[in-house]
Formats: sequence, C-alpha cells, structure tokens
Amino acid sequence: MRVLGGVAAAAMLLLAGCSPVTTDDRAVGQGSRERSIQSVASTPRCHGVSYDAVKGTEADLMRPPLRRYAASSAVCAAYWIPQVDPDKQSFVPQALALGTSSTGAVTKIFVGGYHWYPTYGNRPCQIAVLDPATGKVLQFATRFTATVNGTSTFCRHGGGLELDQHGLWLLETGRLWLLDPNALTTPRAVKRVWSLPSGVRGSTLVIAGNRLGIGSYKESRHGRLWWFDKSRIVEPGRRTLPAATSSRQMPIKLQGLGDGPRGLWTNASSTHCAELREPGRAARDFVPGSEDLEFRGQDIWTVSESATRAYLDAHELVVPQVLRLDLAQTRALRRVDCGF
Repeated sequence: MRVLGGVAAAAMLLLAGCSPVTTDDRAVGQGSRERSIQSVASTPRCHGVSYDAVKGTEADLMRPPLRRYAASSAVCAAYWIPQVDPDKQSFVPQALALGTSSTGAVTKIFVGGYHWYPTYGNRPCQIAVLDPATGKVLQFATRFTATVNGTSTFCRHGGGLELDQHGLWLLETGRLWLLDPNALTTPRAVKRVWSLPSGVRGSTLVIAGNRLGIGSYKESRHGRLWWFDKSRIVEPGRRTLPAATSSRQMPIKLQGLGDGPRGLWTNASSTHCAELREPGRAARDFVPGSEDLEFRGQDIWTVSESATRAYLDAHELVVPQVLRLDLAQTRALRRVDCGF
C-alpha cells in the first residue's frame, strides 16, 4: 500500500521523512493547546532505539542501521518479527492488539496480518503473539478456517485486530472473525464469524466502548468508517452484522484506527510517509509504513509493513515491525502533508 516516486524523491524521503507543513498551528486557532503539548514533550522520556536494541530475532531481510525519520526519536521500544522472511511466512503486519494485566501492564502483543502472495485471494490471515519483555514470538498462527453458509472458507488479509472481553476480533474485507486468544494455533481458535453488510468493506478495526468501528482503505480517494453496536453483533445466532448505527468519511490511504485521548485517532500512510491525526489537530509525522494504532498509558503503539518482502526495496533502510512510542513526544512532532 504505497506510491513509489523516482530515485531522487525516494532519497529525499529517506533522509528527511515526510515534507513538513510550515504554517504555524496558531493560524488555525490552536495556539494554547499546541504550546501545552510542546511543553509536556520538552523533556523527552524516550530517545529512539538502535538496531541492536530492537527486541527479538531479526529476519534475514533486515540489515543495520535502522531508518531514521522524524518520529524515530520518540520510539521507546521496538520488536522484530522473523516470520516476515520469504523462507518462513512472508508475513506482512497490518493490525495490532495488546493484552494487559489488571495493573495495565502490557503482557502480550498480538500482531495481525497476512502471508504475502502475488494474488490477493491466496493471502491467509496470520497472527504473531510476542512477549513484550523479550520480543520472543510465543505463537504464530498461520491460518483460520470455518464453515460459513455450509462452505469451508478461510480468513484473508487480516487488516484489523482488537481484543476485549469477548475475545480477539479479526477483520477481513468481507467478514469479521472472533477468535479465542488462548487457542490461536489450535482447531478451537475460531469462536464465531459474521459477514459484513452490503457496501461495507473491511480494512481496519477499532473498538470504543460498546461501539465497533470498521474502516475502509482507498488508494486514491477517501475511505469510510462504519460504527456498529457491539451488543447487537454478539446476539446469539447472528451471522451478519446488524445495520451500521452511523458512518463518516475517512482519510485517503487509511491504514489504522485507535481509541485514544480525546477520541478517535487515524493513521494514513505509505511506506515513505505517514499522517497521524488526533481529533481536532492537523496531521503529524509518524512511522513510515505504519498501520494500526493502540494506546496504553503514556504510549502509542503501531506496526509497520515497510520492512517486508512485499515492500522493502534493495536501497531502503529498515523499520522494525512493531514500535512503542512516547505519546507526548509523538503529539509534539511537526505537522506533515504526505500529498495523499
């Protein structure tokens, strides 16, 4: 999901990240809040990570040094997923969910995505489960199958992932799956499957209270977000999602959604540039190739698809597959316009 420019443009993006917007935020009436955000981030809590400090086992595709971009200075921790290698699973990360303890500490990192094949229909959903302390891949589920309307089928692409009291929600283009997070590599992994209503296209997923949101990715035009009542989704016997309670326009190249401070955050990206949008603020520079968003305490988490078989060019430096960033520093990053 990216647009490649010429060699000169790629080199400039590699060195400088995305092009900043020079207009002062005060011009749009946000001066006091912007100054407050800058003040909070004036003493950095995180300072970026080096290649050797990335947790876990790197894939053979990886090579030092790490790519530098505006948001890299806000990275607190980063993680490899070795299954991105072509001789393993050709895994492409797309989605993120975090398991937490009663104290709010992150205990497991769930990364959803797909096994890359040249044809879309052959890209099964996959999920990697990482230990946040060591980066070790604890589990790697390679395929999810179920009988839908009397026919055996499997999940494809895996663009959205959320975890709540019901289980692990996994979104594909035309279906929503509910999985048992403790049985992902067993025949008991799939709990339920729903078809999406006509006209709804699934690319990314968010849960906010009792609302479940499904967002659509569009390469060159605005996507859309549909909200659903989660209590109605889980009604016994339901096989298709109920009608959406509301919908709204989303950014071009929407890759991720997150229920964060002040409401719904969006992330639109290519592998060379990313626009992170907080409610009521202009887009901020973010992680190249970034997709889904999760918020925990002082942190914002994301996954990046840029350093995978499908998207990594020979001349490009790599971005780790999973990143945890300081939220205050991320909010204070420069404004950006990727030109989507």
